[in-house]
Amino acid sequence: MVQRVGIDFGTTNSLISVITRAGLAKCFDDTGRPHPSVVRYEGEQVICGKKARDKLEKLGIGVLGNTVRGPKKLLGSEHINVDGRIMTPVEVIADYIKYLGMV
Repeated sequence: MVQRVGIDFGTTNSLISVITRAGLAKCFDDTGRPHPSVVRYEGEQVICGKKARDKLEKLGIGVLGNTVRGPKKLLGSEHINVDGRIMTPVEVIADYIKYLGMV
């Protein structure tokens, strides 16, 4: 049974911690690091964290049309254009928070 959930939502990296009766569980990526704050949209598929950042870095560019790096920085914007899809920063962040809750 989950007692408390904490989210450290950072501009560069994020993580989620869960405190249960059995103890504290921190959610890091497979390398023991916080999850990169990167969201990528490929059609209907949402890719987050290290997988999204790795795809971005392989292309050798900073921001790709379907990838949002550091969505926290966009919170003051009303809308953003993500590869032709008009979204709010809150929608992008919601996709990322869902990802954190599943890993």
